[in-house]
Amino acid sequence: MTRFLALRRAFYLCVLLFLDAAAWGPARVAAPRGAPQGLFAAEFRLVTADGAGVDSQGLEGRAYAVLFGYTGCPGVCPTTLAEVAALRRALGAKADGFTLYFITLDPERDTAAVLKDYVASFGPGIVGLRGLEEEVVAAADSFRVHHRRVSLDDGGYAIDHNPAVFIVDAEGRVVDMLMLGMARSAALARLESVLRDSARVTTLSANASALIPASFGSARMPWREATR
Repeated sequence: MTRFLALRRAFYLCVLLFLDAAAWGPARVAAPRGAPQGLFAAEFRLVTADGAGVDSQGLEGRAYAVLFGYTGCPGVCPTTLAEVAALRRALGAKADGFTLYFITLDPERDTAAVLKDYVASFGPGIVGLRGLEEEVVAAADSFRVHHRRVSLDDGGYAIDHNPAVFIVDAEGRVVDMLMLGMARSAALARLESVLRDSARVTTLSANASALIPASFGSARMPWREATR
């Protein structure tokens, strides 16, 4: 058994130990190799299960979260999705408009119908995204998500992947990560902080726009008049 597979099995064991606790729990789960450090911008262009296009550039102005996984994931993905749903409920009205985008790394098996039914089981505020293989790979690379297909003895395959929930602020920057093993109170505080900061940025932007006269674009500039 390789060291990588041993670590993966150990991680899954940790997840199973607190599945019934319905909390991020006190267990410590190390960040996966290749996890992002600090702020960085990431982007994607994918589609929902209903066929609607979602472009990360069009999401600027509000905070959201991104999780990569697949519907056949045996434990980490469903547990993480359930925990994010619990965080949204705990935040109440503060989470209005906050969406978790679940991007499948297995578009071959995760058809639109499969993905739609899967995310619906976790409640509102979770949207499944899929795309062509190259589009999904481009999105994963943009978020620096390590993933690889692993062959199974029965002829099928699993996908090893980074299980982090990426928190993106109103300016389109990845500003935090939530991991299984983090205390729910800590995860809640960090998510609430990002939502509060993003709301402030959105308000400032709206106020600035309101100060610009509608006729500003057609006004004659004094220096242009002087040169005539």
